[in-house]
Amino acid sequence: MHFPVQFKVSSILSLLTTTLWFAISSQPVLAEDVAARHCKAEVCCCSKTYQAGGWEVVESGNFRIYHVGQVNVAKQLITDCEQQRWTLQKRWLHAARQTAWSPKCDVYCYPTGRDYARFTKYPPESWGHVDLEIGDGRVWKRRLNLRTDLASRLTLVAAHELTHVVLADAFCTKQIPRWADEGIAVQSEPNGRRHELRQKLSESLAQGRRFSLYELTSAANYPTDPVLTDLFYAQSGAWVEFLTVKKKVSGAQLLKIVAGISNQGLQTTIHEHFQGTSVAELEADWKNWMSQGELLAENK
Repeated sequence: MHFPVQFKVSSILSLLTTTLWFAISSQPVLAEDVAARHCKAEVCCCSKTYQAGGWEVVESGNFRIYHVGQVNVAKQLITDCEQQRWTLQKRWLHAARQTAWSPKCDVYCYPTGRDYARFTKYPPESWGHVDLEIGDGRVWKRRLNLRTDLASRLTLVAAHELTHVVLADAFCTKQIPRWADEGIAVQSEPNGRRHELRQKLSESLAQGRRFSLYELTSAANYPTDPVLTDLFYAQSGAWVEFLTVKKKVSGAQLLKIVAGISNQGLQTTIHEHFQGTSVAELEADWKNWMSQGELLAENK
């Protein structure tokens, strides 16, 4: 018996669909998946574990932690990342509700500086870095590379680098300026580290060494001199802190200022956001504030 071609094709598709559904429905349901679907916590940190490509993996709603033999470190890290992600989104992106990341953020853990350098090609003395791909209004890749051989350093670096990942959601068409990316990330670091940067800034100011506001906000690349690199981080952090603490600028307002400086220029943006204040006036206020050595705001 001969059937019309249309009937044959539709019958084959129907059979394939039925077979695929049966195959998927026959897969075992992991307890971790069930727990995640029914989690009532404000921030779901439920995770599942498996192996892939020679790595052990701990996966949550927004992160995949890749490690070898460090399951306790990975589980703590994934909890910290989920909680910090939501805290950062509320503070800087003014998020009202959580939206799952797609793609998820892959976090690779390396137990030594040697392993870190071998896999990432970054210097072994580095402690971590972020790898992002943005364009056309979305984030195409999220990846963190972290050394895990010192717990206190891991906490500091993870918080800093994760801030870059969160900020990419708001700057996925045009890259966020260096000063804003680093200055905001500094605010995520523990107070001890921020006081350390403030001390370096004070020493530089005492020696008459600092970036002007125009130099800071127009920098396309990091300084090559290590001393100036530290100053760039410290001064970027102080500029963000000045705006958010002294000038009471909210996180969402700050990102508008960042975008304004990038697109319209420093003078126009300052004039619009600070009721006719000039760059010179605001910079003098900022310089005076830095020189006074006021206490850093508590990390929120």
